[in-house]
Amino acid sequence: MKKAALRKLYKQRRNELTTIEKQSFDLLLLQQLKSFPLPFFKQLLSYYPIEKHNEPNTLLFNNYLRTELPGLKICKPRINDQGGMDAILVDERTQYQHNELDIPEPIEDKIVSPSAIEAVFVPLLAYDRKGYRVGYGKGFYDKYLSLCAPTIIKIGFSYFEPEDIIEDRNDYDLPLTLCFTPFEVYEF
Repeated sequence: MKKAALRKLYKQRRNELTTIEKQSFDLLLLQQLKSFPLPFFKQLLSYYPIEKHNEPNTLLFNNYLRTELPGLKICKPRINDQGGMDAILVDERTQYQHNELDIPEPIEDKIVSPSAIEAVFVPLLAYDRKGYRVGYGKGFYDKYLSLCAPTIIKIGFSYFEPEDIIEDRNDYDLPLTLCFTPFEVYEF
């Protein structure tokens, strides 16, 4: 399938999940994360889950990693004036405001260099067996990841299994390193 068709299909599939199913899947994703031997990292770019998109609850995963990786610094994305994205260092006191896309962004200005980020939770709607993903189509993460070190760990979370192939991948698309589902962990 092509990206546009996959976006439509997986938005619909996520929206059809009941609250109980979503909560159950989030707990199963957390269990997968807990059982997987992640490499040690000190800087994580995560994202704030958007409720209206029924995104996996990355807040659960962040809290777990904070306890497991002492000294872990977590950043959240913020769209910048150049049409790109910055990683902003956050903590429990960080305040957020919604941008024009209705995405919660940190207000603080503690920008962390892309070269300092060691792992990224990459939002996705769908992905394929080679680790290529379909996001929301704005390209923010593709641009940002191209600025990061080649060794960066790119982690996706999905309630669903992979597609065989995304037919219209681009040259600049970067595959995930890992994708967690409620019942499987995929390594690419």
